[in-house]
Amino acid sequence: MRNLIFCFATMLVFAAQVQAQEPSTQTIRGTVLDKDTRQPLIGATVAVTDLAEMLGTVTDEYGNFVLEKVPVGRHSIECSFMGYTAWRAEGLVIAAARELVLDIEIKENAAILGEVVVRAVASPHQATNDVAVLSARSFSVEEVQYFAGAINDPGRMAHSLPGVQPSKDNEGDIIIRGNASSGVLWRLEGLDILNPNHFARLGGSGGGLTIFSVSVLGISDFYSGAFPSEYGNALSGVFDMRFRNGNRERYQHSFRAGMLGLEVGTEGPFQGKSTKKKGESSGGSYLVNYRYSTLGILNSIGVHLVGERVNNNFQDLSFNLFFPGKNEKSSWRVWGAGGLSFENRKALAPADWQVYNDSTRYGSGSNMGILGVTNVRTTGEKSHLKISAAVMMQKAFYEKFRRFSDRREEVLQNENYTQGKAAVSAFFTQKLNAKATFKTGLQLSMLNYNLQNDTIQADGSLYSYLDDKGTTWQVQPFAQISYRSSATSTLNLGVHVFYFDLTKSVSVEPRLSYRRTIGERQSLSLAVGLHSQTPLLGTYFVRLLDSDSSHIY
Repeated sequence: MRNLIFCFATMLVFAAQVQAQEPSTQTIRGTVLDKDTRQPLIGATVAVTDLAEMLGTVTDEYGNFVLEKVPVGRHSIECSFMGYTAWRAEGLVIAAARELVLDIEIKENAAILGEVVVRAVASPHQATNDVAVLSARSFSVEEVQYFAGAINDPGRMAHSLPGVQPSKDNEGDIIIRGNASSGVLWRLEGLDILNPNHFARLGGSGGGLTIFSVSVLGISDFYSGAFPSEYGNALSGVFDMRFRNGNRERYQHSFRAGMLGLEVGTEGPFQGKSTKKKGESSGGSYLVNYRYSTLGILNSIGVHLVGERVNNNFQDLSFNLFFPGKNEKSSWRVWGAGGLSFENRKALAPADWQVYNDSTRYGSGSNMGILGVTNVRTTGEKSHLKISAAVMMQKAFYEKFRRFSDRREEVLQNENYTQGKAAVSAFFTQKLNAKATFKTGLQLSMLNYNLQNDTIQADGSLYSYLDDKGTTWQVQPFAQISYRSSATSTLNLGVHVFYFDLTKSVSVEPRLSYRRTIGERQSLSLAVGLHSQTPLLGTYFVRLLDSDSSHIY
């Protein structure tokens, strides 16, 4: 597996992308919402600002907008609304094969002082979570696709950010400021999830590449430290991923062929071509993406790029189904992702043995799946509630055998780590006024584990370092308040509580952050807080040998 991603990266220049021929213009559509209350903003202006003749429109009563006949290429989009911070995105790619769908969230200005106009513009690189004032940034699908070295994988995109690097050039583990890879938390749709990577390595947060393609991702956040109080059980960083909704107006299909894999995607409305009348909101939509490893296809025809005796393969499926409620006041989404990955190395025939490894074979890989549902509803003119629930499972394994000349085999190592998780989270956000926003929530997780590690010893016997299974719980409530005394000053105060039932331990973690804008391009930020994380579950059950014993791999 170590050479797998290296082969991908070095041969990526030969990747091909197949797209249907479309006209030289395309449509941009989307919604504009108040960031805190999730209420649609009526009459907000959305415009393409880098054309010779500015192309713009305003949102309808549901916050929806449509920009038609936008030339394909890279463009700058700006959204503005009286009393709100303007939003701007530069370099967005308008492709001929697919409409661009934008979900824009803007925040109310802290103060309007008579005839004095204070104009601030929200950068698309700023985290979507306003409480994150330091070591945080958002990223979009377009950025991941065009980020140098990202190979269309969000995990690898993070390696180009300050203070972040991989454990090795050909691996996807995320090392933030020298901290262990296991210190990174992965979150999807508001729920902490198990390691969502193909070829996931035990004890780390990475692997080969993530099980969901960038084709299904919406604007997501990456934190490299000092994260807000809604995040817990992490020491070095957080990847907060979100799925985008499918196009609610028209069908779109795509096919991509490259060294990473063959990828097929489809999205569109449930009811077929939109028949909505003026003043009505659009219906639901679906988004499905499937990917199959190119190396798996090559292996099947006898071509082995990673190694002469090595076979490897992966495949994954991701989907997001969106069901809007009446008048867009609530919505339901059913989402999920699953990935299978496997690598093995065969033993040589006895006549070809020259070194010890010629007589050994191994198999390794990981399987991961998650299925979830999310409900978002406005509970008042200035508040909204988001509830998510999901079940997930991950199995990571490694098996190594030694073959003898009489075809007998000896087990050298057998590792099998199966983890299951059922989780539910609830987040309530209340805008107290234009200056203050309060957010609180709870995440409850039930963990199920079955851990096994058998390794051969010097005397030829197998020793079980791990052989345990059971169930435990994690409870994580939090509360935070964000106060903007002016358009240039923000103070955030919160607390996160973490309870782990296996050890009956409680951790109370206060968080404090402050940002002061001191110029058009400068700001001063400060963040301080306590953070804690439970070690890998196997740490609590491992059985150690006496100091004079040894094992053989």
